[in-house]
Amino acid sequence: MIKKLFVFAFFTVITTSIFAQAAVKVDQMGTAVFEKGAEDDIKGNKYLYEDWYLATLVDKNGEKIENVKLNYNGHSKRFEMKENQGKVELNPLLYTDVIVAIDDNPKQRFSLMTRNDAFEYYRVIYEGSKIKFYERFHTILKDEEIPNYGATKSVKKYINTKKYFLVIDEEFIEIKRKDKDIIKRLGDKSLKNFVKNNKIKVKKDEDLVALLRHFETL
Repeated sequence: MIKKLFVFAFFTVITTSIFAQAAVKVDQMGTAVFEKGAEDDIKGNKYLYEDWYLATLVDKNGEKIENVKLNYNGHSKRFEMKENQGKVELNPLLYTDVIVAIDDNPKQRFSLMTRNDAFEYYRVIYEGSKIKFYERFHTILKDEEIPNYGATKSVKKYINTKKYFLVIDEEFIEIKRKDKDIIKRLGDKSLKNFVKNNKIKVKKDEDLVALLRHFETL
């Protein structure tokens, strides 16, 4: 069943006396985010996408909320929903999957996973009967020294990284997204011919999926 999304009422509880970076609970959907000048001096971007895109939220019962404009905050490891009055950090315990529609590109699905006693969303690149392949977007806040009139000045900067995981028998194996590394981990040298003959570029999702699907048929 598709639920209609009404978020305007969420913000009626917000007052103007909230300090920078403060947060108040907003219904059960998530938490309001306030950044009144708090990040003006921080360089870089903590979000996965340059723009905010429409997405579908899927809860643990399979029910959907559609047309939610959001982005993924790699620093907080949470999706944020954008509305005219502000942002809402979505509660990850409520939504097991988030499906993002990026213009004319294939939709991207993110699945909530628990690793090291922490909840985090991973982008699903491939899920087969034997193996899975996921992408993890993560942002750290780093102090950086920059030149400043003959001296140096310390500034804070967001640094984004993407890590990839091959999952075999429920074990997450961090791996470089290179054909030689993937083939080595899969342990089948015949895959080299498949990559060569089909001009596979594993940096492309569709090519990586083709390689992993082929492996599962061997």
